Amino acid sequence: MSTPTTKKSNWRSGSGENSPTPGNLTFVAKSDVEHAFSLILSNRMQDAREDLARWLASKVGEGGKFVIAEDRPRFLFRKAGCVWRVIFAGGPEFYIRDLEGAKYLDWFFRNPNEKIHALDLERLIAPGKANARARDSVQITLDPTALQDCRKTIAELNADLHRAQANGDTALCNELESELEEIREQLKKCRQMGDAGGRARDNVRKAIAKVKRELRLGEKPQKDFLRHIDTLIRTSYWCEYAQAEGNIWE
Repeated sequence: MSTPTTKKSNWRSGSGENSPTPGNLTFVAKSDVEHAFSLILSNRMQDAREDLARWLASKVGEGGKFVIAEDRPRFLFRKAGCVWRVIFAGGPEFYIRDLEGAKYLDWFFRNPNEKIHALDLERLIAPGKANARARDSVQITLDPTALQDCRKTIAELNADLHRAQANGDTALCNELESELEEIREQLKKCRQMGDAGGRARDNVRKAIAKVKRELRLGEKPQKDFLRHIDTLIRTSYWCEYAQAEGNIWE
């Protein structure tokens, strides 16, 4: 067997001078390397196929049929043209119409555990309705305890006013009447603001109720989704999607 011919090549030493090629250097054809690599890869791929076949058999049983499906989200609520695509808890995909209530649901799912006043929420989803009401109505709602305290105060001031009138104390009468007028104006404003928030609350509820009516007519996936909405979405003066797991929707 003839000794392989080696070819000298120049290489740089640390000093920057040319030195001869080191000894014991054997040239191997590039095609041989690629062929060997291909054989090694093929053998390992065969082993991988056998491992995969054993794994699939453990999942579907010997001789069982299966289809490799694309990964899909467990929770999906996404606009697709004139409908919304919905997947709830990994169940079958279904669709709901592009109703106003679906837009409210979308806001809730994108903002879990965030409390929002009904009037603010309505302004985001249906601004044409909400803009007809005063902006400051967002800040105040009727507190039953505060309302009761106001009425009690008015009753006490009226009693004081009657006594002052009986005693002919004009200065005190004027002072009490001024105080009563101020409280009545504040109470009137609270009633108006509470009414604006109430209308917004009712509009949000009615919009979502239309979606719920359609879900009730559906199959099990729709009804499971409906129970989720009924349990976790609160629509009052303050609205919230109370989701302990946080943002689960795609």
